[in-house]
Amino acid sequence: MRVLLDVIAPSLCVSCGVLADAELCRDCAEDVVALVPPWCERCGAPASAAPGRCPQCRDLTGFRRARSLVTYAEPTRSLTLALKRRGRRPLARAVGGLVAELASAN
Repeated sequence: MRVLLDVIAPSLCVSCGVLADAELCRDCAEDVVALVPPWCERCGAPASAAPGRCPQCRDLTGFRRARSLVTYAEPTRSLTLALKRRGRRPLARAVGGLVAELASAN
């Protein structure tokens, strides 16, 4: 059945649009950038020095701490938007797998 589905509606990478075996093609999957310390202790933005509060979040209110495992840039941006705004719920499994893999590595 999967072969027939691939012929009728081939799977395309949500970031670059090329034919792919998964939600992200191999090239885009390799472009996912995982965040590693040092980062801002409050917002989690990458930092070049020892942990502290960065100038971008120092005066923001409404949250105590935020973290991300990856940068919000391509291809993770396209993957996130496809899941959130286009309702592509099957992507949740791919995103969950990516998050689990990155969390176990950190």
